[in-house]
Amino acid sequence: PDTGGSEEDTVVVVDKTNEIAGDSDIPHSCVGEARWMPCGNPDLQPQIMREAVENATPDVVIVDEISNDAEVASARTVSERGVNLIATVHGHLLSDILNCKVRHLLVGGQHAVTLSDSMASQRDDKRKTVLE
Repeated sequence: PDTGGSEEDTVVVVDKTNEIAGDSDIPHSCVGEARWMPCGNPDLQPQIMREAVENATPDVVIVDEISNDAEVASARTVSERGVNLIATVHGHLLSDILNCKVRHLLVGGQHAVTLSDSMASQRDDKRKTVLE
């Protein structure tokens, strides 16, 4: 896959349900030279994501369908180690993810912010504390 980086980027595909590289012993050609790490069992995805970073020293990890606490924690671990992460997360709008108790951490979450008096007065509800 073209990650926008150099041609020498090490790419690992962590395939939770074989939706990326197919359900075969050999990954689909769309994976190219990337290392394919099928999970075998979807519950193993968080562990496989951590193993990918620890053992393959990738520049990029590609993951499908991050949805639960363990997967979010592993995604954050991948990112905190300086590895680029490309992943899918289900939601119709960004607000769906921001308002999700589990997945909001993938996009920085929401934080209470205190507005100045002038900014609060410009709001319809005049609130000084809002979530952003």
